[in-house]
Amino acid sequence: KMLILNIGDIIKRDDLLKKLVDMTYERNQIDFHRGTFRVNGDVIDVIPIGEKKNGIRIELFGDEVDTISEFDILTGVIKNKKKSVDNCSADAYNITSREKRKEIYIHLISE
Repeated sequence: KMLILNIGDIIKRDDLLKKLVDMTYERNQIDFHRGTFRVNGDVIDVIPIGEKKNGIRIELFGDEVDTISEFDILTGVIKNKKKSVDNCSADAYNITSREKRKEIYIHLISE
């Protein structure tokens, strides 16, 4: 499973979060590390499993992908803007059961 997004794509925030969970990324607002994502309103930060220094920030405006940026995980400083992102699944390294993904998704949409 892969996540491929381009500036201008239309995707609902909850559908994007579900896609990340389906790819076995874990939502974690406190312990942000590889294979996790965090959400602050319409801003979703993802640390791809293969990354050590950089994360991907996806900013939505309504249901439209407005901005995609690469940022430094430690400082939060934006390194560069991107036109698209393709993000490999975390499940090669982080196996999450179907039941657990469903539980996480239910938690996501109930917030």
